[in-house]
Amino acid sequence: EIRTPMTAILGFTDILLRNLNNPDDIESANIVKRNGEYLIGVINDILDLSKIEARKVELEQVRVNTIEVIRDIVALMQIKADLKGLELVVSFENPIPESIVTDPTRLRQILINLLGNAIKFTETGYVELRTRIINREDSFAQLQFDVIDTGIGISKTALAQIYQPFTQADNSTTRKYGG
Repeated sequence: EIRTPMTAILGFTDILLRNLNNPDDIESANIVKRNGEYLIGVINDILDLSKIEARKVELEQVRVNTIEVIRDIVALMQIKADLKGLELVVSFENPIPESIVTDPTRLRQILINLLGNAIKFTETGYVELRTRIINREDSFAQLQFDVIDTGIGISKTALAQIYQPFTQADNSTTRKYGG
């Protein structure tokens, strides 16, 4: 029920975009659409958190093209990095498998959150998504994704608290960086 109003807003925004001619109106409708899509993402994250806390999350096991998944995530985050004048770097420490079995929705959600936070808290420099194999056996490979940035970082005292729900490393950053 909570997603239904946003779905309607996005649907009507698409209809508006097909019928608009004025560039300013088109830009305004696109802003509504982008923010609506962002809000749907937030709603989905909250619903997922509820499932996690209720221990009702079911992970999919789908074979996906590793490079395609990474490329799609990076393409989405590249826009945010470009807006801040940051370099978004993708690196592979070792050859990675062409395909992996994972929950693509969860992988995407995790990497978008990590990269989004890195971009949000980095004023200058770069954000890097580094991928490497940390365990390989016959037909099994375990990948590790690291997000490295030149941002403000997290103090060692705050590091222990970051895994608590709705906790921030430093509440004063909320005003400067937007939450």
